[in-house]
Amino acid sequence: MNAPAAVNESVIESARAFMEPRAPQFAWGQRVVALFDLFNDGSHP
Repeated sequence: MNAPAAVNESVIESARAFMEPRAPQFAWGQRVVALFDLFNDGSHP
């Protein structure tokens, strides 16, 4: 069962209050290479 959208939004906003912004690891447009393929086991849509 999914929680109401208002609850989800309030949880997201409170999480943002605790997270400090980080500097990006890569420059915009910089080419990167994956070392291995990610696999979705179905636990996340």
